[in-house]
Amino acid sequence: MRYHQLFRDILLHELNRTAAAEIPGLHRRAAQWYAEHGDPHQAIRHAVAAGDRRTTANLIAAAWRPTFNAGQLRTVESWLGGLPEEAVTADPRLTTARLWLAMDAGRLDSVEVELRRIEAAGPLTGDARLIRALHTFKTGDVTGAAARLGGIDPGGDAFDLTVRSLLIGVTALWQGALDRARLLSTRRSGWPTATGTGWPVSTRRGAGRWWRPWTGGRTPPSIGCPTRRC
Repeated sequence: MRYHQLFRDILLHELNRTAAAEIPGLHRRAAQWYAEHGDPHQAIRHAVAAGDRRTTANLIAAAWRPTFNAGQLRTVESWLGGLPEEAVTADPRLTTARLWLAMDAGRLDSVEVELRRIEAAGPLTGDARLIRALHTFKTGDVTGAAARLGGIDPGGDAFDLTVRSLLIGVTALWQGALDRARLLSTRRSGWPTATGTGWPVSTRRGAGRWWRPWTGGRTPPSIGCPTRRC
């Protein structure tokens, strides 16, 4: 049932007047209900309204990657913006989301600052290692990026596997190893598709012209050029 906005406002006003202390609990219940019924957007909205940082962080951690892959980057950014800076910085799962957002937007300086902060606490793991390799490539060090990729195990989910495979192929291409790049392109059947989980990084200029000859015209993520200007 949908209520007229004015009626909704009256009900909310009355709730605030008569039972304000119960409102956070109601938001928590709503967040749980929406999460259980497959609506992370509403679940996160209610968790934020409840002031429940832990639940908010867990919901974002579970939902950001498919949302990011679907091209809803601003949505993920707004979710992270609903938490205090220290809450995001302290949670590796949310830091990963913020790193991918910055990487996709070309904010390489911000990525470098974040990676150095993580590296100061210990060796990079998981997505952070992959992002470091991609960052190394995008700042012009193709050889360094290839070396970093060689130290990353070919594990992870489809998102990580796709980015790793594409980056290995593009570095091979820029190093003149065309046979290796072409061989990698033949393994594309395991990559996410535009109608499935989506490309792991939004498509922009640069990548397509390098990969279209070997991918049947399909354009992969924006990895293609090892400079800030691409």
